[in-house]
Amino acid sequence: MEQKIGKNGNKQNNKYKRDKLSSMLKILVLDLHGILIKKFPKARYVRRLKKLLASKGYNDDDYYKLKKQYGTISFGAHKEGFREEYLRMLDGLTPFEYVDEELLELLRNVRLKMYIATDTSFSNCLDSLIAAGMYIAMFDGVISGDDVKIPKPHSEIYKIILKQSKVKPEEVLVIGDRLTDIIPATELGINGLVCNYDIFKEVLKWMNAKGKISVEDLKENHSIKNK
Repeated sequence: MEQKIGKNGNKQNNKYKRDKLSSMLKILVLDLHGILIKKFPKARYVRRLKKLLASKGYNDDDYYKLKKQYGTISFGAHKEGFREEYLRMLDGLTPFEYVDEELLELLRNVRLKMYIATDTSFSNCLDSLIAAGMYIAMFDGVISGDDVKIPKPHSEIYKIILKQSKVKPEEVLVIGDRLTDIIPATELGINGLVCNYDIFKEVLKWMNAKGKISVEDLKENHSIKNK
């Protein structure tokens, strides 16, 4: 039987797009390093990582090859079979103490629920937040590398947040500093915004002043990517 998609089909599709644009945001999902944490001890991280790679038979150049091949070292560690050792390596690797009072005040005034989505271990996440003057209770949930079988850029971490928060994908905004982290979220229908630490603070200022925010508001005021 021939299937016809006429005006009614187009109307339904347009209605879906309008409904999605009018959806109100309920959840913010924030990356840890680069968004909530500005200063990360990269030199110490690289030294530890190269030592770990050497123990696995890799040489110094493989650090760059893994990053280029897999997008992130965390995902590369998963694919190469040493992710547990990678997570343990991160323990105690705290960022330089950097308390941004302006960011803390902005976070306190956010009216949406906030989740952290990070590839690092929960221990490292906790240490990083403390160094930045934050604490776990500021957030409604933390999904770390300890909670997922496959790290970002896989979508598992975002599926867990959707399940825990019990909201629709279009009611969620993921903010990260890498497009590779955002794309898996948008493939689930989640809104995504790529920015750096300083622009993130400007986004929070706008959100706090705006109050209730729809997807359409975001599209009009910020470069937002969604499916």
